[in-house]
Amino acid sequence: MACRWLLCVATLARAVLGIADRDYAPGSWTASFYRPREVHIESVGIVNEHMVFFATKLGVSALHEGLLTPLVEAADADIKSFHLCHHRSSIFYEILAKDGGVLTIYEYSLSARESVKIRVFQETVPATSLACVDQLLLRASPANLIAISLQQGGFGHTSVLQKFRDPEGADALGSLSVGFAADVPSQAQLFAVAPRNRSVLRLHLVEDETTGGLHLGGSELLVAGGDGGDGPLSEASALEPRQVLWNHGKVIFSDGCSVRQIDGGLVTTLLGAPAECVEPGNETLAPVPWATRISAPAALAAEAEGTAGAAVLVLTAAQ
Repeated sequence: MACRWLLCVATLARAVLGIADRDYAPGSWTASFYRPREVHIESVGIVNEHMVFFATKLGVSALHEGLLTPLVEAADADIKSFHLCHHRSSIFYEILAKDGGVLTIYEYSLSARESVKIRVFQETVPATSLACVDQLLLRASPANLIAISLQQGGFGHTSVLQKFRDPEGADALGSLSVGFAADVPSQAQLFAVAPRNRSVLRLHLVEDETTGGLHLGGSELLVAGGDGGDGPLSEASALEPRQVLWNHGKVIFSDGCSVRQIDGGLVTTLLGAPAECVEPGNETLAPVPWATRISAPAALAAEAEGTAGAAVLVLTAAQ
């Protein structure tokens, strides 16, 4: 199975166009961006439209103006998690040794072109998501949400922000994304998806002025589980959210077989429809978002904060 890239450009407009019970963001459009052959892409990252990164189980590569360049090769291990950290100009990736028992997180510097070991875990349950903020790496797993200090080569203090009562329970977190990630943690905005209770959350990080430690100050429900309808935040709901993404002041999230956004207190749809899924081989791209039909997105990525664009890459599967 190969993978298809879709490029979605969200507009700055907040007006909505009502079609049935779905409000599509006006001015957004969709186009095929990149379709590799004989490789299965697991994760994506983008700096701008000319610099894109993707990860497979075996390595990480860069696509720059049409030229594909390998950056990282996972020897005797599989890459399980991947995150492009814009403000550190680096890539974090977590690998699981093929003989089992050890998970290791590395940071690959895009300027130095080398990887540094950040943390080793004596366990076999991979992260569900990685996200950077200031000098920290956030790691969500079925067991907990932790913050790893990067100030001592990654082997500094680790804060357990939240322990999940049940790996399959409603409080377990999946995808993470950080807005204003270069700011101090208390000023950054942390978003998460709780897939079991089908909700999109905003989490609040609090720094202890005495100890310098970090803890979770609470969470705020943005979009609750429901039928996946658009509209004001007080009325909108999510059908099956999986990934969340901060994109130039907007919160983007995949929901079933659609990509939706939160902007100015409104939830609208960028492409597809949550419950109208198609098989990967039957995906249809159209210039207008309401005519596009996709399979469930596997990954999302947004351009860096310092870019003028607001493009979102959506990774789906296609035969």
